[in-house]
Amino acid sequence: MPPGLWSNTYHILPQGVQDRVKILKERAETLRALAYNAQDEEERQSLEDSGLRKPTERHFIHELQ
Repeated sequence: MPPGLWSNTYHILPQGVQDRVKILKERAETLRALAYNAQDEEERQSLEDSGLRKPTERHFIHELQ
């Protein structure tokens, strides 16, 4: 769907549908952020494992537990 078409027709949708769309968009943003953080954590772990980055304090605390 062309980007302009969605923004031009969104206000025509019934309020319940608009609310549902808003909730789904918020969930998508949350999942996107979680995926980004997970990818960042994987890269950080990879660097730590390869010795290119020193382990963080959190890493040491995790090892102690």
